[in-house]
Amino acid sequence: MGNFAVADMWMFGYSTAEMIGQSLEVLTLPIHHESVEQSIRLALESREGTLVETLCINKNGCTVWVSWSFTPCVDSAHAAAQVLLIGHD
Repeated sequence: MGNFAVADMWMFGYSTAEMIGQSLEVLTLPIHHESVEQSIRLALESREGTLVETLCINKNGCTVWVSWSFTPCVDSAHAAAQVLLIGHD
């Protein structure tokens, strides 16, 4: 599912340093892993943003519903190689 490059993880109780290099799977429950992967693929392939809601788990074990916005980052040739994730609780 890719790795975090930069993250402000206050709503999950993690510091940025703890999350760099981690997969989004750390935050999402296993039942949502496939839908998150599909959303990332869709954003990269279509070069358009997509939304998905997942039940996440924070550092202290509490769950929270998060609405994720997946937005592809395209280069000058309009090729998408990265996805910007923004989560809203």
